[in-house]
Amino acid sequence: MNESHVKRCLVAIDTLAGALLCEVQLAVNDDIEAALQCARAKLGEGATDWQGALVGLWGQCQARAAIPAEGDRIELYRPLSADPRQRRRQRARSALKPRAR
Repeated sequence: MNESHVKRCLVAIDTLAGALLCEVQLAVNDDIEAALQCARAKLGEGATDWQGALVGLWGQCQARAAIPAEGDRIELYRPLSADPRQRRRQRARSALKPRAR
């Protein structure tokens, strides 16, 4: 690839063990899906759910066909184990229950 037709992006994957970071080099017109394919080749199949995970740029959900800019952080999100609002409600209910003496 000619240097003027190349961009570098960082692919960040949220896993239970922590974040995995992978720098990828793309053609200027490559989309998020192309970046994920590059990262998948480097990190392997077992790193995450490559097909089912939601993706985004800098914390904003995006379609896989979106074109990232030079230096963008492409993120793969893992599903939450529980809805944070529901967990907060459960904690509040537990705090309101009278304690046995």
